[in-house]
This record gives sequence, C-alpha cells and structure tokens, in this order.
Amino acid sequence: MAKAPLQGVLMESWTFGSFNDDEMAAFLHAYAKHRMLADKEFRYPESCALALKELRTLEKEGGRVILFAQHNEIIAIGAFRLRQWDSDLFGFPVASLDHLYVKTGEFGAAPLLLDVLFDWTRKENVRFLFAKVPWQIENAKAMSEKGLYLVEAAYNLTKTFTARDEPLPFPDIRTARTDELPRLLAISAGAGWPGRFHSDPAIGPERAREAYARWIAGGLGRDEHTHITVLDIDGVPQGFVLWSVEEMILGGEKVRVADWELSAMARECQGKGLGTRLYHGALYEIWQSGARHVTQGVSVHNAPALNIVINKLGFRPNYQTFVYHKFF
Repeated sequence: MAKAPLQGVLMESWTFGSFNDDEMAAFLHAYAKHRMLADKEFRYPESCALALKELRTLEKEGGRVILFAQHNEIIAIGAFRLRQWDSDLFGFPVASLDHLYVKTGEFGAAPLLLDVLFDWTRKENVRFLFAKVPWQIENAKAMSEKGLYLVEAAYNLTKTFTARDEPLPFPDIRTARTDELPRLLAISAGAGWPGRFHSDPAIGPERAREAYARWIAGGLGRDEHTHITVLDIDGVPQGFVLWSVEEMILGGEKVRVADWELSAMARECQGKGLGTRLYHGALYEIWQSGARHVTQGVSVHNAPALNIVINKLGFRPNYQTFVYHKFF
C-alpha cells in the first residue's frame, strides 16, 4: 500500500492542527531518550519536558518550528532561527538549524524539511546557515544531498555531582579578572583549537580567531550567571574554562545546570597534567555556584580532552552532534 504524501507546515504558533503537547512528547520521547541515555541522574526526559521547552523558547524568541505528518502522525520535526551574535560577527544574516529529528526509516522527510528551511532563508536573506543535529542516517543523507558541509562531530557529555564526589578546592584556581582579557585571548589563539570555525575553509583562520575572541570577551562581562575560571601560575593565567549556569525543572524539581562552554590551555603548558588540575578546579567553582549537573561538548578528534573529562572527571557521553555549514 502506497504511503500518503508528506505534508509540512511552517508553524506560526505552538499548536499544530490536532497535535498537543502529549502527542509532541510521544514523538520526541525517542529523541530525548537518545540524547540523555547515559547519565541516569540527569533527569531531562521521560516526559520530554526539556525538548518541548527548547522548542517553545526558540519560537518565542522569533524562531520557527516545522512538523511533518503522515496519516495524522508526526514523523519529523525541525526548528531554526536567526542568530544575532553570529550575524554581527559575519556582517550579514546568519541562521541555525537547532533541532532535526526524523522517525527511523523516513528518508523522505528530511529533504522536504530542508526545502522549507531554504525557502525561509531566502526570505530572510540568510547567507550562512549552520546546523547542529544528533546523528541519524536519515539526516546525514539529506544534509549531503542538499549541499551542507560537515565540519565537526562532537560528543555531548554530562556529569551529575553526588555526595561521594564533591570537588575539592585548589589554591591556584580563581576567577578571571577583566584586565586579563588579552592573556585569555593569547591562550585561545595559541591553543590549537580544532573547532568548527577553524575546520571550514570558507570562514578562514582570521575570522575563526575573531569568533573565539568575541566569545571569550563576552564571557567576562555577559551577566552574573557566566564565569571564567583560570589556572594561575605565578600570577598569570595559563588556562581557562568559560562556563554558565541556568535554572531548569528536572524531574519536577528546580535545579541549576552548568554549561561548560569553552576551555583552553596555553600551548607551553599542555601535556603536563595541568589541564586536569584546571578542569578539577573549574568543577569546584561550578559546585560552589549551586549547580549539580554539568553539560559540555567535545570534538570527537580532541582525544586529550575526552580522556580527561571521561576517565578523570567522570563525565558520560550521551550522544553525538554533527555540525554542518552552508554558505548561500
């Protein structure tokens, strides 16, 4: 029996036809479970509250959500938005595809979803699109066919603090001062980052460095929830971790969750065990902030960092994110 044609709608409001939150959650269950499988204490998920919250927040901030349905059943969902920070960096409109999940075996949905996305990018005059989506063969095939360039694969990792592993303070760990920005930028420039901006020849090393410089500078004065922890050797920072904290409802309780955004060690200090010391110290600072869960992303080819965060800090890999770029 032939399948009914796929129907896609660009949502202008949260409710899509007869699909309510329960039906959305049922579809997203496998998605959320896949994303948060390893850390059993990191309770995002059975009700898919986080995924639904992310989609609602994205839409309220001007983003768009796409659903594809067949026989009145959701089989694909995607969400995208304009990116002001990136647009300011590049000097033209930049957009991101933040969510893309397709029911297993539905290879026809992702290409149609990307067609809707491309129509929207033309209307918004977008010149650069990046996508961060979990691995699915259905998505990977569509991305390749639609001309998106794979620039990075990364692990999403989480750590949940318990009474048994409360971090200990280190005397050479402290918070960065605003006058230390030039030193932090020098560390980042020489660290040999394998990030996605550096991996895309269309962006180039100069703009890649500028992107990280803006990120670090913004971290020093962004808000009270954002911090930069440094490893101090003889009064000079030799490495740093940029992290931020937000409150979430997990398992029916309000908790503080830290996002380990960025870290780097001065090149001359690499390979001496100092990175492990910095990371332990950053975890203590995060613990002191009241956060009990930490998330971070690490490139799959950054073996030294993966070795530290998994084998020495107790992070658990949850899922892989694939990052794609496309210039129009």
